Amino acid sequence: IVVGAPDSDAAKTHRSAFDNLEKSYVFPFLNEPISGRQDITPKLLETVVCILQDLLDLHLPRSIDPAELDEDDPLRFACVFRREHLLALVHNALGLVPELAAACIENLTSDPFGKLGELFTIGLWHRPLVRSQDGENLMIAAGALMWGSPVRRVERWLQNGAGEDLSDTAAGHRFEAALRLAIEEAVSENPILGDATKVISSISHGEADEEIDFLLRIGGTVLVGEVKCLLGPSEPIERHNYIGKLEAACSQAARKANWLQGNPEELIARLGDDANDCRIQPLVVVNQSNGMEWEYEGCPITDGAFPQ
Repeated sequence: IVVGAPDSDAAKTHRSAFDNLEKSYVFPFLNEPISGRQDITPKLLETVVCILQDLLDLHLPRSIDPAELDEDDPLRFACVFRREHLLALVHNALGLVPELAAACIENLTSDPFGKLGELFTIGLWHRPLVRSQDGENLMIAAGALMWGSPVRRVERWLQNGAGEDLSDTAAGHRFEAALRLAIEEAVSENPILGDATKVISSISHGEADEEIDFLLRIGGTVLVGEVKCLLGPSEPIERHNYIGKLEAACSQAARKANWLQGNPEELIARLGDDANDCRIQPLVVVNQSNGMEWEYEGCPITDGAFPQ
């Protein structure tokens, strides 16, 4: 397979895909390692998808006249390529070592001759290459490759690599730290709060019996924050599981708020001598808007934009 640089239309499409990713909630996780490898990330896989899209765009005719079709055309439309040819294409286009190029192709490949559970529940959208029975050929599912949502692809890759809860990933920890900084800046620059007491703190792992992502005191109220980085749901079972994760997060925040009430010395050490007299309110903050404004066990849920 020999191809040149993408034309202006293809380049515009690729830029649009990455622009959409950079504007979405998955952007902080584009460089998160997946599949147990440090060198395979959603950003790299999406780049490989762009190369395969260019290949398919060249392979399939822009317009079809049924009167001119012959018996060989259905085979062409099947988009069947030798696996070794696709490996060489990715290797040459991106300058990847052959082993990494092969790992990228593997992460984009569905196997209809293996376990079928994932094919029925998730489909081909994030793995649009279909392996032949002997493994020598790969068929490209054109619809999934060309018109699948980049955001959904990244969600599926992350889900396979780290699960639906990304809170304990490196990017999840960065989100939590950035949120604390954003809260601190928003509170300090808010003229409405005036001379009200404004303190932000946290309790790191190992400092006490409970770990608290952030503590925010404004006047006589203390927010006990539980930060979660979750993939947005789309399928019914995912929505069911997502609600369960929100309920668990609210229960965590409520438990930590109750613990603080029973350990006033922890409050005083971090938020001031009179913090024990404050009203303590649990709060869950998620990295995207699904579940925002919902409340469970007296604990409201908001998103990362709430400091604004």
